[in-house]
Amino acid sequence: MYDIVARIMGSPVEEIKARLGVEEVVGSYLKLERAGANLKAKCPFHHEKTASFFVSPARGSFYCFGCGAKGDIFSFVEQMEGVDFKGALRVLAERAGVPLSHFRKEESDSRDRLFAVLEEATQFFEKELGARADARAYLASRGLLPKTSGVWRVGFAPDEWRALRARLAAKGFSDTEMFRAGLIKQSVEKKGESYDVFRNRIMFPIFDSAGRVIAFSGRIMGKESEGVPKYLNTPETELWRKSSALYGINRAKHKIRGRGFALLVEGQMDLLMCHQAGFENAVAASGTALTPEHLDLLRRFSENILLAYDADTAGEKAALRAVSAALQKGMAVKIAALSDKGKDPADIIAKSPAEFADGLKNSTHFVKFLLERAVARGATARERSRLVLAEVLPFVRDVKSAIERAEFAKDIAARLAVREDAVWEDLKKIESTGQQTEGGQKIMQKIKNSAFRVLAGIILWQEKLEAGEREVDTEKIKKDVGAVVAEFLLYLSAISADERVQHIFEAEARFGGGGALPKEVSVLLLHLEKEELERKSVEILNALTVAGRGGEGEAQRKELLTLLQSLRMRIEEIKRLLAE
Repeated sequence: MYDIVARIMGSPVEEIKARLGVEEVVGSYLKLERAGANLKAKCPFHHEKTASFFVSPARGSFYCFGCGAKGDIFSFVEQMEGVDFKGALRVLAERAGVPLSHFRKEESDSRDRLFAVLEEATQFFEKELGARADARAYLASRGLLPKTSGVWRVGFAPDEWRALRARLAAKGFSDTEMFRAGLIKQSVEKKGESYDVFRNRIMFPIFDSAGRVIAFSGRIMGKESEGVPKYLNTPETELWRKSSALYGINRAKHKIRGRGFALLVEGQMDLLMCHQAGFENAVAASGTALTPEHLDLLRRFSENILLAYDADTAGEKAALRAVSAALQKGMAVKIAALSDKGKDPADIIAKSPAEFADGLKNSTHFVKFLLERAVARGATARERSRLVLAEVLPFVRDVKSAIERAEFAKDIAARLAVREDAVWEDLKKIESTGQQTEGGQKIMQKIKNSAFRVLAGIILWQEKLEAGEREVDTEKIKKDVGAVVAEFLLYLSAISADERVQHIFEAEARFGGGGALPKEVSVLLLHLEKEELERKSVEILNALTVAGRGGEGEAQRKELLTLLQSLRMRIEEIKRLLAE
């Protein structure tokens, strides 16, 4: 393949190879150790304890005896960066100082046309931003400097239905190419007509590891209106899959390796402000929670992640969804101490970069964060224990290091004022019953067939749709359900791929096309609350049977009876509401 490409492009491949040795390229990603005439390292393409990845400077190649990965500097960069050959060519050409413009090219292939149309769209949006003082004023109000906007090629999509389409058509691109790149949509009302996906939005290009534009994320300009998403991302295309693309990875990858950790933020403005303030190892997941594919990409540069999510409830939920898979992969996950509630990293940095830096400096392991969060939320010792069991111990189980697990068990016992062996007993129960976050096939069997399951299906179904097509606010439902059942976010993060499809199918079959979904959700929430209160009532009755009489035992009985009465009153109230 390389020989063919070399002939097509006038042999930039050989010129790059002459300037860059395999030891230099691979060594910029991995810590290499001398092994005779060769060098060795732990393979970046599969998990291993003993180094089986060898580099041969004499042959200009690498080979892993563990997984069989092999090749030269181009195939290595392809696998490390997640790009195609031409993407690797671009990365290495830039590094070697080899200009590609003077090499002979044949007519571009289909993928090249997609990259070209996205590049043309980026230039169009950049020019439009220059003509919009209000959009530039908004960016300035958020603290973004014009230089940063230029580096990251921020633009603006005019509030017109076909402005971009007209520009691209004039440049010789077809509707098919624009559609495949995610830039236009087909009109439902007027068949055969198409229109721009992005209108009246500040545009953030999303780049692949080679620095090529593969998608866009657009923030709405002006007052937000109901049914219009604040952020709109390019639909998934041949070039862009949100489950594997990380915003900013093209500029952050080497900084991640140099600083020893990846700084993970949520949004585009968070990332741009981080880089502007010197936190250049920051990346962001675009329009999705952190996925195993994202983690595999980050692990190539560092095993350590520092989460700097928004300092609000939604930010904590996003962090919760991101951590389990990372721990299972043996990664170390910390969370920044951002105390300015309601403010995202971009706002904190705009106010005080030093304050944000302190938050990173005072970060804590995510398990400790969860422990403190659970203890703070529990009003009674029993409630604190229940929250820790549901929200903390599954993550302790995911931690690979036995020493770290022992430390966490000791911390939990101290915070709950219980015996340490009791914590270990519950950890063993979680493992033996399959109540781990990984896979999620057996987690929370006691409530999988209740309103809890139905609500989970509705959320997964609605989140699969474009934001403008959703009938309900999924984040609000998550918050409402989480207030009733603390384990809900854990359940959502643990559902296997097959179960997820089944959940969505059931929700679509039951509620699709009815138009009454918001009302149905309200009814389901009442049913769920009733189920949970009835379960708690049974627990209290069981506790009453063993509670002693007289002294401290009598005080405990009175407390339990008062709580039982309040639960029963709420259950009767819910029954009345459901009967109406």
